[in-house]
Amino acid sequence: SLTGKVFFEFVVSIFLAAEPQPLPSGYRWLEKTPAHIYHLETILQWYPHAHIINIIRNPFATIASQYFKLSKHAQQKNLPMPTLGSLGKSWNKAVEQYEFYQKQYPQNVIGVQYEQFVANPVATLQKICNFCGIPFNRDLLRQYKSKSQTVRHQWETWKSDVDSAIQNTNEKSIAMLNTRQKLYVQGIVRKNAQAYNYALQHPIWIQKVYAFYVRILRLLSRIPLFPSSLKRTFHSFYQHSIFHN
Repeated sequence: SLTGKVFFEFVVSIFLAAEPQPLPSGYRWLEKTPAHIYHLETILQWYPHAHIINIIRNPFATIASQYFKLSKHAQQKNLPMPTLGSLGKSWNKAVEQYEFYQKQYPQNVIGVQYEQFVANPVATLQKICNFCGIPFNRDLLRQYKSKSQTVRHQWETWKSDVDSAIQNTNEKSIAMLNTRQKLYVQGIVRKNAQAYNYALQHPIWIQKVYAFYVRILRLLSRIPLFPSSLKRTFHSFYQHSIFHN
């Protein structure tokens, strides 16, 4: 019968058959799709010996990068625009899914923080190799630029920078968010961000003031008889506040 597992392996076999070079003996199939974190139960049912490597990155940088890349793609393809709220909730859910399954299947699931990998790629790669039962070789870090080109197809334009230098791009990504966006994201991811020692973008008291202001503004918008002059006063305050930067 055509089960999900059978269909998946059929698709994989088509890609493997299209490889220009014969695969070496003992090769391992590696699939990098962020959404897999939401389907670990199924993956581990199908492949009980699979190794899951979950990479956690600063949520502000992750969400900023996703937001602007997806927004550009949506505009080009006339697709629905992403929202910071949905991306923030997805980051939270991914972290919680990882933590749940890491406790349930410690022999199958490992977590790596992006910042630690960039700061010390040798130690992090050695940790991953030990987890997967693969002999560690420092040449893996020297050859990744050439090797990466052998696993990227021409139509995979989103992987165009896989051969770039290993460096931390968090600050560059976070800088794309304005103050209001940072406060909004912080209100969603604060708990999990602090659990992984990621610095908040603004003091909590500023976040609370911002949240209070938003609630007031929403309340005013629902009162049709509320004096428009007061509404304009609130909007004027907003336009000249740090929240509009």
